[in-house]
Amino acid sequence: MVKLSKNQINSVLENIKAVVFDMDGTLLDSLKLWETIDKRFFAERNIEINYEKYFGVTMGMTHPERAVYTKELFNMKESAEEILNLWMNEYYNNFEENVELFSGVLSFMQQLKHRGIKMGIATANRKEVYEQLTRKYPQLHQYTVMGGGIAFSCLLCEQLYIKIFCHFQCG
Repeated sequence: MVKLSKNQINSVLENIKAVVFDMDGTLLDSLKLWETIDKRFFAERNIEINYEKYFGVTMGMTHPERAVYTKELFNMKESAEEILNLWMNEYYNNFEENVELFSGVLSFMQQLKHRGIKMGIATANRKEVYEQLTRKYPQLHQYTVMGGGIAFSCLLCEQLYIKIFCHFQCG
């Protein structure tokens, strides 16, 4: 991890007006939970995989893309939608106890708020997941506008970020 001096941080943040964070993997340390979900999913179906290789191939995919890829790769009987729902339900049910913010997230957001920088959180997860996040970390609500629950394709992800930035302009 790169450590920046206060002067370097000030220089970087000087002209920034707004920031939109992605939730999973950026603010939240959720990779361990996703790994557990994936490994359990494959074990329940008696499918042996090289998880590092699978993760390397699927890490840049949206959840629906991963579900389609997984169904096709392993010729699974479940539909991609069923696979996706299984994953998302397990994530939601285990989120509160097994996912934490990365160290330093809240203090960094506090610095941004102090500088008048607007913040948003975008997520492809269901609305209930980011609602659960703000119940667990209520201070996030005071810093941010949140958007999510619709972003299941790259186009919709782009629309989600635009929607949040429009809120900054209009709200």
